[in-house]
Amino acid sequence: MALDERSRHEMFLFFEALAGERVATTLMGHLPPVGWADVATRQEVEQATVLLRAEMSVPRS
Repeated sequence: MALDERSRHEMFLFFEALAGERVATTLMGHLPPVGWADVATRQEVEQATVLLRAEMSVPRS
């Protein structure tokens, strides 16, 4: 199930009623801002780092 803004809000309301606004806000802050498909993997970050370092080591004229 994809997590959209409506379901995120419903989850927040549930936890707010259960444990209070502060706990619900803290919990929601630990969720990714968008779906997991939009979060970079470790491998993607490492590949981007390698490319960036390669670009930085090329002398410019």
